[in-house]
Amino acid sequence: MPTTIEKPTPKDAPLLAEAVHPVPVEPKRLYTVADWDTYEDPHGPKFELRNGEFYSMAGASPDHNSVSFEFGRVIANVIDAAGIDCVVFGSDQRLYIEDRFGFYPDLMVVSSFPEFNHVQALLNPVVVVEVISGSTGSFDRGEKFEKYRSIASLLHVIFVEQTCPSVDHFAKGGSGIWSLVGEYHSTGETLTLTLAGANLAIPLAAIYKRVTFPARPEPTPEA
Repeated sequence: MPTTIEKPTPKDAPLLAEAVHPVPVEPKRLYTVADWDTYEDPHGPKFELRNGEFYSMAGASPDHNSVSFEFGRVIANVIDAAGIDCVVFGSDQRLYIEDRFGFYPDLMVVSSFPEFNHVQALLNPVVVVEVISGSTGSFDRGEKFEKYRSIASLLHVIFVEQTCPSVDHFAKGGSGIWSLVGEYHSTGETLTLTLAGANLAIPLAAIYKRVTFPARPEPTPEA
């Protein structure tokens, strides 16, 4: 015999309304760069600050680490050879963007004297380099790149792929407009940029010297 469901009586209705009444939720806490030191464990993972929230940074792949190290080594060598007063920082150096944003770029270059805030986040890079991975590529080229362009001192942003020889070089022009000034897709090419009046040449072969790329399939001969 089918079961019938009785319609609630007026006496029951207030109880049902009370049961679905929303429970107040406490607002989410938003952090600032002033919280970086207290949030991070010196012996634990690094955290980037994005719009007031801290995000743990995953460990990098061997190829990522190799490309980042070789790029840093090469650019430091060409800076020394050019005799210009610049300093290269690696991926453990914090970068201040604004009160609720702070990142850890793979590499940064500062002209003359580096400036830091009270949590030792760098304030005045002229070059930022990001080694791209599949999981972070869209964020690095999107929101993160947008935030980088807000840094007054910054002149160059360079994106380096780790799975294939590919480098994109963006630069800020005299009018403050950013544009793509170089695309490189072969280890036979050389990235060039001007820094402190010196023209620097960075061969892609040196950046990728310890990375083995998958062999390209041979073209199928036409019948």
